[in-house]
Amino acid sequence: PLQSEPADRGSNDPADAASRREQVDRLRAELDRLPDEMREIILLRDYHDLPYAEIAEVLAIPQGTVMSRLHRARSALRERMSASDGRS
Repeated sequence: PLQSEPADRGSNDPADAASRREQVDRLRAELDRLPDEMREIILLRDYHDLPYAEIAEVLAIPQGTVMSRLHRARSALRERMSASDGRS
């Protein structure tokens, strides 16, 4: 889930904490840039932790459509994160 503060990863190094915060901020920014349909499905699954069947019910779409949309949305987000890292 997207948290307001990154979870402690066992390091008290302020540089590590700043890096994690920066990564979370970038993730949020890239998530906000996704089309609504993609952002919505990622949030329902990864933030609200809803099972596929419940997402299908909420969105009134077949469960297979949930899975394919989620795959496309995660792929798009991963590409955006890689691009913002300077990797292509």
